[in-house]
Amino acid sequence: MSITRIASRYAKSLIDLAKSRNELEAVKEDVQGFQKAMESKDFYHMLKSPVIPSTKKAEIFKLLFKEKLILPLSDSSIW
Repeated sequence: MSITRIASRYAKSLIDLAKSRNELEAVKEDVQGFQKAMESKDFYHMLKSPVIPSTKKAEIFKLLFKEKLILPLSDSSIW
């Protein structure tokens, strides 16, 4: 299965869950914040790097976004 197809299914599930909880706008804001972070080449390369262990990436991600994510839904779906 392609990455695009996996991402599409994941996004649809997140949207469906956000709608069912009436939290769609807040999840949208969280996703937009993450998209803005991805504009940083350093952040993007850190996430793509095979040298940095996924556990370290998760720690960095949590440090950067823990206070910025609006909803627990967005937080739990990212990790």
